[in-house]
Amino acid sequence: MDHTKFPVKLYIYDLSKGMARQLSPIMLGKQLDGIWHTSIVVYGEEFFFGGVGISSCQPGGTVLGEPNTVIELGSTEVTEEIFMDYLSSLGESTYRGDRYRLFEHNCNTFSNEVGLFLTGRKIPSYITDLPAEVLSTPPSLCGTPLSWDTSISVGHPLSWDSTLLGPLSLLGPLSPGTPLSWDPSLSWDPSLSWDSSLLGPPSPGTPLSRASPLSLP
Repeated sequence: MDHTKFPVKLYIYDLSKGMARQLSPIMLGKQLDGIWHTSIVVYGEEFFFGGVGISSCQPGGTVLGEPNTVIELGSTEVTEEIFMDYLSSLGESTYRGDRYRLFEHNCNTFSNEVGLFLTGRKIPSYITDLPAEVLSTPPSLCGTPLSWDTSISVGHPLSWDSTLLGPLSLLGPLSPGTPLSWDPSLSWDPSLSWDSSLLGPPSPGTPLSRASPLSLP
């Protein structure tokens, strides 16, 4: 009997590119170290959940580039064939694209469930607890000029917004006394990748292309 084990990794990305650490005390009245997106890497592929459902790409192949942190979740004896059948089931039920919810049912929910299936280990609680921390923010902290950038969305031509600061953008100049707000309307879709013809960092107007949605038999 084949007992081959496959390594399972958790890729962790800070969507804010460090901005959450700097701005969260002002925006939320508490310190957040990042706005986390996660994915599961196994069988040489990176799997994640977003607005188009379950997607996959080569490890580090989304617009986010290389992860900020990689955690070894362990190893699994689940074969790739069984895993793909499992993902197919998820993709037709609880992890369809229309089931995505930024706070309640997101990429981290997916990573946690898949990690448990493969290794019996959960992802770190500081990631899964983040939505509760954000939603517990007193409404009095809200203003308007600073909000999530929603120029990256599903189903539309995509271009690099020169105002983008990770997933946060300044909607107008920020000056002393300017109120800040947390806009939870973001529908973040990480299934984006740079066009292979691009060299160097993006510039305003640079087109983005989508990573391939998961293709299941």
